[in-house]
Amino acid sequence: FTSQPTIQKMSTGTAPTEYTTSRTTAPDSTRRVHMWAPPRSLSTTVERFFIEHPEVHVLHEPFGAPYYWSNDAKSSRENGSRSVDSFWGVAKQMFEDLPPRGKKYVFSKNLGYYVAPHLLGDLPTLVGDYSNTVFAFMIRHPSKAISSLYYKSCVDNARTGYTHFDPVEAGFEATYQILCHIDAQPDAPPPVIIDADDLLEDPEGVLRAFCSAAGLPFDASMLQWKPGPVPELSASPFTGWTEDVVNSSGIKRREKRSPPPAVHTLPADVQATIARAMPLYDMMYDRRIRGPRTQHTVRDDVVKPDLAGAPLSTTGVLLLFVSVVIWVLQGELLQKFDADDRWHKPYAQGVINKGLWVFALPAWCCASWTQRVWQEEVTFRKPLRLQRRTFLLSFVLVLLVLTASVTWIGSLSRISLSTNGAMYQINPLLVYLFSIPLLSESASAAKSSAVIIAFAGMVLVGWGSVGSTARGSEDNLSGVVMVAISAVAFSLKEVLFKRFFMSISLSPTPLTDAVLCVSLIGAGAMLLLAPFLAILHFTGIEVFEFPAPSVLSHLVYISILMFAYQTASLAAIALTSPTFVAMGQLLVVPLTMTLDWLISRYTTSPRGLLGIALMVLAFLMLLYAHTVDRFLATRANEVALRFNILPWRKL
Repeated sequence: FTSQPTIQKMSTGTAPTEYTTSRTTAPDSTRRVHMWAPPRSLSTTVERFFIEHPEVHVLHEPFGAPYYWSNDAKSSRENGSRSVDSFWGVAKQMFEDLPPRGKKYVFSKNLGYYVAPHLLGDLPTLVGDYSNTVFAFMIRHPSKAISSLYYKSCVDNARTGYTHFDPVEAGFEATYQILCHIDAQPDAPPPVIIDADDLLEDPEGVLRAFCSAAGLPFDASMLQWKPGPVPELSASPFTGWTEDVVNSSGIKRREKRSPPPAVHTLPADVQATIARAMPLYDMMYDRRIRGPRTQHTVRDDVVKPDLAGAPLSTTGVLLLFVSVVIWVLQGELLQKFDADDRWHKPYAQGVINKGLWVFALPAWCCASWTQRVWQEEVTFRKPLRLQRRTFLLSFVLVLLVLTASVTWIGSLSRISLSTNGAMYQINPLLVYLFSIPLLSESASAAKSSAVIIAFAGMVLVGWGSVGSTARGSEDNLSGVVMVAISAVAFSLKEVLFKRFFMSISLSPTPLTDAVLCVSLIGAGAMLLLAPFLAILHFTGIEVFEFPAPSVLSHLVYISILMFAYQTASLAAIALTSPTFVAMGQLLVVPLTMTLDWLISRYTTSPRGLLGIALMVLAFLMLLYAHTVDRFLATRANEVALRFNILPWRKL
């Protein structure tokens, strides 16, 4: 932008005199094609395609600078101003100025919200002769484009510098408004619309059809380019958004269309923005041009996101059930190990079991490489990468995991097992409470009721088993404090994982990403193993002895089960929520009691059975919390409207 001339900055409502009086009425043979798109729609990829042609003059998002930094800036995101062209100066470059010597065509790409709705009334003055300009549009499924915008704004935002999601910047409404404006101009050529999924399915066919409709030159060699910066993109202030295209080598055909991602894990304002964009996308999608390979792709082939249905991922629910089964198997193995009493070193055992997780890193490398080869999505939903930030955040989880483990083990000799178990079952309540401020989780009636009912169920189960599980008659205050610290650390670990590793919720490989996180937790535990054992040994808390080979094999088996449990649990958290997983893992209790009855004919007291029933009820309430909340809100609205009590928001 610094190489472009700067003119006096004017109000967007009135064109400067030098602009209106300098417009030429002489015939202009330059072919001008101006593309408008929502962000994250692969429009920069199309722009990079035209950069390869020596006769096409490409302008990258010229309206972006005045939208963010001019005296007439319409965005509140950026502070201060830069020496940039006004909206009118940019319009002169796009619609009037001749291209540099040797160039016969002008192609620009802008985001729709740069000009709509604030400049729609001025477009006739800005454009001049509509018959000499082709307006093109690039679209992408809203759940893909807007999820990607949220991801680059709030999660993977180190390069973009953004800190929040702005619904205006989703751009679908603005892009559709521009399309409607062009439709209303009698002398404007027909708009040309292409879809990102069509482009990936048939790059050559779609771009050939686009060039034919827009009057631009096409050559198949333009589909490939040398990776690296190009002047048209390097001069942009938005380089953090274009690095995927800059580092790419061309547009490669995808064998099949990737489905839209699940959106239930996204913040409410992001989901609402996607919902508003869907009907606009549908209307533009029906008007798109297609390539030969996409001629038979009908609208029904594109899966719409389930915005009003069940708020939980089916895969996440299945992973939760898997983690519950693994936990039960792990508990059985631990009981057998403790019964043998051949190497009773609980502190060392806890850290060693977690340290062994590091040996899963080679498996992650293989899985990651395989999935990268078959990756079908571009510029969006990338798997978790092994980088400095991932290491640091994983180390925070290591500290929480070890704190929870050490304090829990230390409490066992200080309080009765029944008190220990009863206190630790506040975990779902803690997770829910932490999720409200840290994850902006809504404190809905269904969720709150489910958590309270689950807590009551655990109290009844603990009460019903006090006689058979108490290990002592008195509870030490220090033991109570240690259990509380353990429960808080464990709950924080689950909530902070969701917050720190938000990208896994959008990743195409959540299970593989969870393997990486658990492996890095193991690496941290392995680094702390030697100093931790030394402190225990020399303080006399736990004198270290090398375990026998048979004990080592048991440790490996337990570590494998713990690793599988943690992986399934974290992946389930990424795909659902920490509260749902914490509540779901309470199902360990009825499952364990059922196995005890089947194997050993152990009976449960009536109070215990009632507690189990309450826990199952609480889980079902949480499973359908979205539906329950909508039902309750609808009934509350109806009652309020009938009695004119409060101005309830219409759902």
